[in-house]
Amino acid sequence: MLTLEEIQLEEINILYETVKFLKKNNIKYYLWGGTLLGAIRHKGFIPWDDDIDIVVPRPDYIRLIKMLSSNNNISNYIATCFEIDNSDWPYLKVINPSIQLESKNALDKYLWIDIFPLDALPDNYNSFFKSIKRKQHQFILQRKCLHNIRYSDKSRRFLQRVWWFFCKGIPLGVFIEKYQAKASKYDYSKAKYVGSILWGIHPGNILKKEWLEDYEVEFEGMKMNAFKGYDNYLKNRYGENYMELPPIEQRATHSFIARRVKNEKNKK
Repeated sequence: MLTLEEIQLEEINILYETVKFLKKNNIKYYLWGGTLLGAIRHKGFIPWDDDIDIVVPRPDYIRLIKMLSSNNNISNYIATCFEIDNSDWPYLKVINPSIQLESKNALDKYLWIDIFPLDALPDNYNSFFKSIKRKQHQFILQRKCLHNIRYSDKSRRFLQRVWWFFCKGIPLGVFIEKYQAKASKYDYSKAKYVGSILWGIHPGNILKKEWLEDYEVEFEGMKMNAFKGYDNYLKNRYGENYMELPPIEQRATHSFIARRVKNEKNKK
């Protein structure tokens, strides 16, 4: 079983090879979420964190998907997502197939880093935000039913049973495509606001596109791309005092067990 430090080291290796691939192919990227917070506050991982997030502007993300659809290998790692037809995640993950995970939900089978598309938003994005959340909830419900993952809350379990009664025969891909189409609806080149709205749907993940001027940061001894407006983004996402450590009870992880395995290949 891998320790947290070993998990972080393996994820750093995935990040290094992924960023090298992105730079080689002129794909723009930015550190995102807790990874960006860790870079600013700790010059690396948040000490208790166990994942890495980056975002890629939608036009570059489309090019990236096309590249990976013909060859989804990034060094010794494998790119997976719905469009590549080797995952039911609606966004990219780069996985290490030699490190297998055990968790309650069992949706992530291998150690990974996330690559989210950064999508355009309308100026009046509040109503759009609500509609994209509906698409996400529909996708999550259908996938939980397919994977036989039950909600712990009784009212949600009842909703899940009702949902499955009516939607059992609908392929999951239908919900993914609707979710993705909604997220990528607006023209990135004309947008004033952008955000990561595939999965991490949070008001703090919305920012002005003008904040995205390149800015280099340090992450675990490596120079990584961020953006000059990081302070505005991190204040919106984590609060004015984001440089202060949160209480111990708020230091959450994904709670999985990671083990090395041999001769494992990528699976759906």
